[in-house]
Amino acid sequence: MTICLLIENFLQQILLLASLITLGYAEEDDYGFGFDSQEEEDSKAKPYHFGYEIEDVNGKQHRHEHSDGDGTIRGSYGFVDDHGVHREVHYVADEFGFRAHVVTNEKGTKNKNPADVHLHSLYSPHKDVYIGQDNHY
Repeated sequence: MTICLLIENFLQQILLLASLITLGYAEEDDYGFGFDSQEEEDSKAKPYHFGYEIEDVNGKQHRHEHSDGDGTIRGSYGFVDDHGVHREVHYVADEFGFRAHVVTNEKGTKNKNPADVHLHSLYSPHKDVYIGQDNHY
């Protein structure tokens, strides 16, 4: 029992020492909070854009996205497989939330608008083939 109390006391002292060391390294602002104003400037939204397109024996994939620097992000991503099945998603994320428009010919899909997603299906349940459409981004 005495060994357990010694170990518990030792662990408490280590925890206290670690807390004091952590406080010693924390930067403080004028109000005593650990905060760096440079971090705030660095975290503000900045304009950007990126994208890629890949094509191989399995099909094509792409993604493109850009931001205006004011917090609005727009983009798209999608694929076309080697059987002609495709999905393309166009999206916007801004002060009103995330909204997407999906175009696909995947089997079993149908037109519907759950949440803020608009799903446009090109699949026909009466045929066991996909309805063709130009697969361009």
